[in-house]
This record gives sequence, C-alpha cells and structure tokens, in this order.
Amino acid sequence: MKINKIIPTTLVFLITLINMPGLAKEANELTRGEHYSISGYPLSLNEAIRLTLKNNFDIEIARLERKIIAYDIPIAKSIYDTTLTADVGYTVDEEEPSSATLPKKQNITEWNIGLSKKFSFGSILSLDFLNKRNSAAPSTAIINPYYKSDVEVSLTQPLLNNFFGFLDRGSVKLVRLDVSRLDLDELDNIEENISDVYTKYWDLVFAYEDRDSKKEALEYAENFLKITKDQYENGAAEETDLFASQANVEERKRDLLKTDKIISDTSDELKLAMNFFTEFTLSPQDKPTTSPVELNKETHILKALENRRDLESVKIELEKKNLSVRLKKNERLPQVDLIGTFTANGLAREMIDAVGEAASMDDPTYFIGVEVSYPLENRKARSEFRQSELEKAQTIWDMKRVEKEIFVDIEKDIRNIIFKEKQVKYNEKIYELQKKKLEGEEKKYGFGRSSSDIIIRFQDDVVNAKTGLSLALTDYEKAIISLKRNQNILLDEIDWVTYEEVEK
Repeated sequence: MKINKIIPTTLVFLITLINMPGLAKEANELTRGEHYSISGYPLSLNEAIRLTLKNNFDIEIARLERKIIAYDIPIAKSIYDTTLTADVGYTVDEEEPSSATLPKKQNITEWNIGLSKKFSFGSILSLDFLNKRNSAAPSTAIINPYYKSDVEVSLTQPLLNNFFGFLDRGSVKLVRLDVSRLDLDELDNIEENISDVYTKYWDLVFAYEDRDSKKEALEYAENFLKITKDQYENGAAEETDLFASQANVEERKRDLLKTDKIISDTSDELKLAMNFFTEFTLSPQDKPTTSPVELNKETHILKALENRRDLESVKIELEKKNLSVRLKKNERLPQVDLIGTFTANGLAREMIDAVGEAASMDDPTYFIGVEVSYPLENRKARSEFRQSELEKAQTIWDMKRVEKEIFVDIEKDIRNIIFKEKQVKYNEKIYELQKKKLEGEEKKYGFGRSSSDIIIRFQDDVVNAKTGLSLALTDYEKAIISLKRNQNILLDEIDWVTYEEVEK
C-alpha cells in the first residue's frame, strides 16, 4: 500500500521538475512585464538624460555660470570705452594782485565738457571744450567781463612700456583665455552630472534584475516546499527536511523584501540626480547588453587627446603663461609717452563770439613733447617677470602630467571593458551550469538520493550566479560610460549643442 502511494507521488514530482523551469521562467517574465508597465514610472535611458538636462540643479547652475563668465570679456574691453566728462564751477577771487593794473576781485565761472577714448594701439585721444567767464572789479582791463573758449585736442602715444597698446591688448586676451578655460570647467561639470545619471540608471537596472532573481528564488523555494510536504506526508522525507524547506521560503521572502528597499533607495538617488520627482518609483526600460565595442587603444587615446577638457584647459593656461611672460617683459621697460596737443582759443565780450573764434582756429596753440617715468630699482616688474617664467615651466610640467594621466585612464578603461566582457561570458556559462546542476540534484532528491540542505545550497548557487550575471552586464555598461567620460565625448553623443540651441 505504501509503495502504491509513493509511485504516483514520484511521478507527480518528476513531472513538476520537468515543467518547473518553464513555469518559473513564465512567472518571472509575467512579473517583470507587469512591473515595467504598471508598477512605477517607466523611464528609458534617453528620457533620463533629457530630464537631467532639463531639470538638474548643478547643470542649470553651470549653464548660468557660463553666461556669467562670458561677460568678463566685454568688461575687460571696457578700457576702450569712450569717457564723457563734464564740470562746472564758480570762483570768487579776492586775492591781493601782484600788479596795480590787475583787478582786486574777480568772479570766474567755468563750464567744461570733454571726451576721451583709448584705442587698441595704445593711443589716448581726448577732445575738450573749455569755457570761462571772467567778471572783474573796475580796472584797466579792456574787456570786462569777457568769455574765453578753448577747443583742445590731445593725443598720448606710449612708445616703450605698453608699446602701441601691447599691454592693453594682452590683458584683454588674458581674460578671453580665462573665460575659455572656465567655460571648459563648467562643461566638464555638466558632463560629470550626465555620467552620474548614466551610472545611477544602470544601478537601478541591476536592482530590478536582482529583485527578479530573488523572485525566481522564492518560486523555486515554494515549489520545493510543496514537493517536500508531499514527500513528508508520504513518509519519503524527514521532518527536518520540511523545516529546512519552510525556513528556505522565509529566507527568500526576506531577501525579496530587502530588494524592494534597495530599488526604492536607488530610484530616489536617480531622481535626485535628475531633479525629477514623481510619486512613483522609477522603472527602467533599457536592458544591459554586451554590444561589441571597438577597442583599438591608439584610436581611443587619440580621441581622448582631442577632446579631454583638462588637457585643453592646461594648454590654454600655457598660452596664458606665454603671453604673461611677454607682457611682464614689456612692463620692465620705461614708460615713454609721446604727447601732442592742439588748442584753438577764442576771447570775446559775448560767449557766442568766443566760441566762434575758437571754432575758426585763428589763434591756435601747439604742443609736442615726451614724458618719461621709470622706477629706478624696478623690483616689482623684474620679480613678476621671473615669476611668470617659473609659472610657465610649471604649466609645461602640468601638461605632461595630464597627458600621462590620459594614457593611463584610457588603457585602464579598455582593460576594464575587456575584463567585464569576459566576466559576462563566464557568468552566462556559470548560470547555465548552476541551473543544470540544480535540476539534476532535484531529480536525485525525487529518488531519495539527495537532501534538502543540498537542494537549498544549489538554489543559492543559481540565485548567486544569476545575480553575478546581472551585475556583470550592468558593470559592462558602466565601463563603457567610464571610457566615454574619460574621452569627454558624452556631451557630443547626446547632441548637447543642439539641446542648448533648442533651450535658447
């Protein structure tokens, strides 16, 4: 009688074993489909990047910072702005005169207006319109009161220090180079945020894949518990086997609960990186793949040398240092300025007549001269020149260091991609072999030739192998992102320039 009960039970067990992988796979696919389409906010990788570009705080701050620093160039060019000056004044002069023919009291009113402009070749051109009204106490003066108007044009041209505007143009160019370097830094901040979103997206993909593995493990455990109960009722299994199977189910439930928390935490981290908050947990739509990547080291290094912003930044810094050396060398020279002035004078009882005489230029005054100034020790200029030479040498070494770092970074990334790709292949084989091992051991268990401890341990092996495969796949995707990040090509790939134009 006992044998008759065992045989049908064994047949049921064997049929269940044969169909269990297919049933588990079907249940897993159904669960995954329901999760991605119903539970949570569906999000593709491209959509995640688009939302990041639109909402991310750091990217928006960097975008505004780029606009802010761009104004440094017109600020530097302000040295060439035309300056308007105007003044008016009234003087009462009761000073004791040096001659009896001079009035003892004079009332003088002055109003003047002028324009001054510096040009890129260093010249300073000024145009002044000077007016005076003089009213004196009764004296021997022929004209009293009288108006005096002067039209004065003057030109100052540096000949050594700031030779034909060399220092002025150089200072503007230094600012322009600074703006370019700071702009590169801000673009790099933006790309760093994009890279961070890529990484967090694949972390979330892995979290979901891990939960799928834990669900599959729970289904295995529940099916095994059902079989163990049947065998226990038929006397083919011990009570300890039943306890072990029940504990295995609870452990799988605990592990599944833990993955739900990890998904929520990882989703929140991605939402924070994107600055995109929804009441739903994010549900990634993209799957990791091992799509082939061209891994020619020379090609990737060349691309990095062409695009790396830190290398471009240090090249700009070297250009600044070269220019600074030339500027400081010029600053050591004496200040020698050629000065020329032309003044047209007008004097009359009425203001309009005085202005007319000045405009006629019948009574001109000419002046030409040279003004020289030079600090005898000149310690400041000489020391700054030596400093600039040392800073240039320092920057050259810095550029060499960055170039070496680029070589190391790219070689490391390529090795990492090759390593991750091999890991994926090994983990695929391991996963398939672990599943076959479990299936074989479950068959042996049906014939009483195994134990619950072995089955549970083999189930762990399958779950760990599947988790290892999921981790290897997502790590492969992140390794590719790391290579692109170290080449500074992520912004080009997402068509950053076009996105900026659309935003404008």
